Amino acid sequence: MAARRRKCVVLWVLSKIHDGARILVIKTRIFQERNDMKTESVKRFAMISGLLLAGSAQASWYPPGYEVETSCQENGPVRICAVNQHYGSYPRLHITYFGYLLEKEWGKLSVWVKLNGRSGTFNLTNINFTEQVWLNRPKPYLCYVNGDGGGGEQNGDGRYKNCKRTFEPEGGLVWEVEPVPAAEADLFFYARTPDGGGNVWDIELAFSSRNGAWDSLMGQNYTFRFE
Repeated sequence: MAARRRKCVVLWVLSKIHDGARILVIKTRIFQERNDMKTESVKRFAMISGLLLAGSAQASWYPPGYEVETSCQENGPVRICAVNQHYGSYPRLHITYFGYLLEKEWGKLSVWVKLNGRSGTFNLTNINFTEQVWLNRPKPYLCYVNGDGGGGEQNGDGRYKNCKRTFEPEGGLVWEVEPVPAAEADLFFYARTPDGGGNVWDIELAFSSRNGAWDSLMGQNYTFRFE
């Protein structure tokens, strides 16, 4: 009789252990599903925030090319930043170089850039002993449509410039942009998808001086990929 009772107790304990393990598995699955939902919610929130910010930059009084997003990478003596890759207007690059060519001819360097199959060579500017260049960066300014000007200090005499490219019968202040050099604009031909969405950027860089010296990472070029 005692042996039968012990057997029943053992079976009861085993059943409780089994139930506890099953409950633990269920709780673990629920926890994982909640974490997955939170992760997905964060991703969706980031995407929607980017779209809303881009839309507000376009629809508000922000200047054309207002910086909506920036991502930077480094490779040796090169730092490159992609601006407005997915959202906003005027997608562009900021390239900074502080390699050994500065010892040869600082202030007289150029960079060959390849972006998604399009390429061009551009002069660098020396600022604080660092060579750098902006590509496809807009130069917006406020101007007054239809001539008489308004309050402000755009011209230094308390009046805004008259617009060169905007013609609206209503008049008023608007943003205009100086044309970006054609070679820079062409470099970004494939920077966006055909419908204007964000695209992956595959970039190669090589630097040279006027005396013919090169820094191309031993012929491999400095490569970057922005997803």
